Amino acid sequence: MLAALAWLGGMLFTLVVLAPIFHGTFPAREEIQLAYAAGRRYHFVAARAMEIVVLTGFAGLLLRLWGGDGGFSQRGWVLLGLKGIGFLLMAILQTWQRIRMHRELTPLLIAGGGGVLGEQQWRAIQSRMGRVTLLTLGLGMAMVFLGLLLRGG
Repeated sequence: MLAALAWLGGMLFTLVVLAPIFHGTFPAREEIQLAYAAGRRYHFVAARAMEIVVLTGFAGLLLRLWGGDGGFSQRGWVLLGLKGIGFLLMAILQTWQRIRMHRELTPLLIAGGGGVLGEQQWRAIQSRMGRVTLLTLGLGMAMVFLGLLLRGG
């Protein structure tokens, strides 16, 4: 549960605290450097948290199946399947976002912000990253909710 909190809390922190800073507070060049550094650190922590969530979830599933609990009801299997699909979608979204961030921000970092064109590109990247982070946060919260439903199913 702590791993899920770190993971979802990181996304919430990004949306509520970091995103507003990146709306013209600093010159585009500095915002790009900060976003790139923060994004790299966040993705490292998020990946480890996601791995812990998946491993502990798998361990819990094995314990439930072989622990004499009798496994899941049909509703439980459906919820488990939805949860698995949701985690797969989040992993794909976060991987895609990391790859895109690296591809798009690296040239802007090398160009030193890129002037007006670089600033326009940066604003477009910001907007897309915010939407993807919000979508991933929603999926993550849904997965936590499904996990709580599975405890009773």
